[in-house]
Amino acid sequence: FALFAALIAGAGVYAWSEFGHATGAGYANCAYIGRKIALSAAVPSPKLVVIAGSNAAAGIDAGALSKALGVPAFNFSLFATFSPGFDLFQARKILHKGDAVLLAFEYAAYEYGAPTNALVDTVYSCGMDYWQSLDWPRRLRYVFAVHPQRVFSVMRFTGATKETADKMISIAIADNGNLGNPFAEPTSESAHHVPLVIRFGPESNGVARIADFVRWARENGIAVLATWPNTLYFREYDSNPALAEIAEFYRTLGVRVIGTP
Repeated sequence: FALFAALIAGAGVYAWSEFGHATGAGYANCAYIGRKIALSAAVPSPKLVVIAGSNAAAGIDAGALSKALGVPAFNFSLFATFSPGFDLFQARKILHKGDAVLLAFEYAAYEYGAPTNALVDTVYSCGMDYWQSLDWPRRLRYVFAVHPQRVFSVMRFTGATKETADKMISIAIADNGNLGNPFAEPTSESAHHVPLVIRFGPESNGVARIADFVRWARENGIAVLATWPNTLYFREYDSNPALAEIAEFYRTLGVRVIGTP
């Protein structure tokens, strides 16, 4: 028991010493988020905000939405390697009464469980406010998830690394949140493409955080819509029960789902 207690205390001290210290990858993620928050501040309300991972960054055009609907639109999509809870926490910072949100999460969001390494690194680099918003069981997951070798990544982070990341991000994001340098046209379908594994975890952390956000949005006068991520079509999807479960999940929350998988 003494050894166990000492290990826990050591993990806590190490985690505390790492908070606020950025790695190269963590700083790049934080700068990307900060850039989107800053750009969105210039978009007047009421506005439409797209929230998802990089699938939407590459696959949804905020400019086209704005032109078609006659309202300002901003693409606040971040990274699928982050959790829905983290993405939505950041989005709350830019949302105001009268705004509308379009959720276009990748399918992994609907079975998301433990924090990924990329998310842990980003939270330690600049996400203390997010960590403080969690209950203690979820906070402790971050305490025990930080890698011992992270301290060496922090030591390798230099001003040159920061300058390179800032330069890349300044040209990576357009004023409306779209990618500044869109991806090249995709190659034609080949035998290497396979259907995605799509599951719906009703008790998963991702599903719970989406439901929390919808309730928060309703309380704050923000409309919520949902849609499907862009994927290649496979016949297997027609009979995948998870897609119907996702649609039913949103229906029970009173969220309209636009389009079909």
